[in-house]
Amino acid sequence: MTAASHTARRLIPVHVVLPPHTLLMDVAGPLEVLRYANLEQEDILFEYHYIAARPQQTTSIGLTLANLEPLPDRLPENAYALSRAARAALPSPNVPGPNGRNFPRGCAGRSFRA
Repeated sequence: MTAASHTARRLIPVHVVLPPHTLLMDVAGPLEVLRYANLEQEDILFEYHYIAARPQQTTSIGLTLANLEPLPDRLPENAYALSRAARAALPSPNVPGPNGRNFPRGCAGRSFRA
């Protein structure tokens, strides 16, 4: 793939919501599909944004994910959001972040388009 073809691709932002106790395989599986799609075709480029209520989150296996982007007030027009919440590990229906935003349990296992 050339640099010219890379810039001509239609960009689709994918915002991956990472609540506390995220199951890594729930994130890695869907993103591997998108990564592979980025390699195998030149029409669309999926751009990932890892977002969370805090800059760091601990996964279900104790691994800390760092340098996470803050939850946006609004997703870009053409964006998708991917959320896979670890329901059994969440201590309450909503896990508040430091900025007052919550992770709703009801969006577990779904992707949403802006």
